[in-house]
Amino acid sequence: MQANVGQFTNGTITKLWDDGNPYRISLDNGTEVWGPKDTDLYVRALVDEEPPKVVVNMPEDMVSPAESAGTAANVTVSDDGEELSL
Repeated sequence: MQANVGQFTNGTITKLWDDGNPYRISLDNGTEVWGPKDTDLYVRALVDEEPPKVVVNMPEDMVSPAESAGTAANVTVSDDGEELSL
């Protein structure tokens, strides 16, 4: 996570609702701070420099989307049975 201490700095939440503040945070440099409000202006999830890479290993007998272009499949997308054609 990151805490705004003039600039967003990496840290770890060490306690919830400490001294009336939603978060107590130990910054990676060792400094202890509080997140005074539960908002992204003060405390946010860690922002990566680049998005994570996704690797998918498909079985050799599986057809890739490019090879199956033009075919349709029905996929259930909700509990009530609503479907989309892909």
